[in-house]
Amino acid sequence: IPSACETCHPERDRATLAADARRLWPGLLGERWSRVRERARAFAAARRGDTTAIEPLLAIVRDTTQEAAIVRAGAVRLLAFAGEERRVVDAWIEALDQPEAVVRSAAAWA
Repeated sequence: IPSACETCHPERDRATLAADARRLWPGLLGERWSRVRERARAFAAARRGDTTAIEPLLAIVRDTTQEAAIVRAGAVRLLAFAGEERRVVDAWIEALDQPEAVVRSAAAWA
């Protein structure tokens, strides 16, 4: 996962930055943040063209109860790296029926 902290603190190693983050934000390892980290891993993998990102991205697109519309729209667009794989096309078609315009427009773009 790309580290935003390294942008301002390039001299510090990731282990130290992670320890500092846990100290500053004790809830960082909780359930909510676990989901955020998994999402970040999937998005980063998709940007690298890693096919292991497909299933997590599909789950994000279809999770209308816990994922924000803008996050689902991002996942829809990131799935474009997978080409016209059937399960991806099916998810795009399903996304066209989601209530939020941002998700539908991402699906139309895809």
